[in-house]
Amino acid sequence: MRLVVTSDLMVDRSIKRWLRTHYKDWDAEPHEYTEFGDERYAVVFISHKDHPSRRVYFRLLQSHADPDNQSSTFPF
Repeated sequence: MRLVVTSDLMVDRSIKRWLRTHYKDWDAEPHEYTEFGDERYAVVFISHKDHPSRRVYFRLLQSHADPDNQSSTFPF
C-alpha cells in the first residue's frame, strides 16, 4: 500500500484507518519503519485467531510530486 504522508502522526492514522477497513477483526502491532534502498516503509505485523499472521508493508512518500511516486515498476 502506498501512503502519501507528511508526518509520523499521519502515518499512524492512515495505517490504522486502512487496517480497520481491510482487516477489521485483526490485531495489529505498532508499525516499525524500515528502508529498502532509497524507499521508506512502515511495516505492521497483523494476526487473527483463524488465519495465519502476516506483515503489511506501507510505502511512505512525502508528496504526490515525489519522483518515486511516478515509478512504473512499483506494483500498487
